[in-house]
Amino acid sequence: MRTMHLFAGAGGGPLADLILGHEPVVAVEWEPHACEVLRQRAADGWFPGLHVWEGDVRLFDPSEYAGCMDIIHAGFPCQDISSAGKRAGVGEGTRSGLYREVLRIADAVRPRFLFLENVAAIASAGGGEQPLAIVEADLAARGFDALWACLAASDVGAPHQRNRWWCLAWRADADNSSGSAMLELEQEERASEPDCIRLMA
Repeated sequence: MRTMHLFAGAGGGPLADLILGHEPVVAVEWEPHACEVLRQRAADGWFPGLHVWEGDVRLFDPSEYAGCMDIIHAGFPCQDISSAGKRAGVGEGTRSGLYREVLRIADAVRPRFLFLENVAAIASAGGGEQPLAIVEADLAARGFDALWACLAASDVGAPHQRNRWWCLAWRADADNSSGSAMLELEQEERASEPDCIRLMA
């Protein structure tokens, strides 16, 4: 599975790709230090061939990736959704409104899957219409079916909560049915856990 990461940070998403045996192709990030970490990991051979695009996601031109990405990962900004933030929602002009860049890029690239992440409060945040309802409607309008869940870090063995919303969306009109595509995810060769843990050292 070839993957694109938006709001990539310092590489947690590409690390998950490594664990799953996926191929991270491009990472879009605007924070310089995070970009340097990504470039160094690529130079070290962990993410061979990863292109790091540094800058404002609103200026990113995805046209060269059209039709050749299987998954777009995006943990879009949470400041206007978080219970500790402004609760302004995902409207135009908000930082969380950069979520619309995910839609713009997905429209151009047409991946089979979108994998989205945000704070769990997206399911109850204010700011006019509930942000989750907006996201679900936008995905449906583009032909995506979706499932989402809120999981805490403690659900996978971590000693803290850190509740997060995760959403997997897939194209209803894709060549592979969602079922066969999900089976493909399970059958792909995975990197060894010790190698992945060593990457974080």
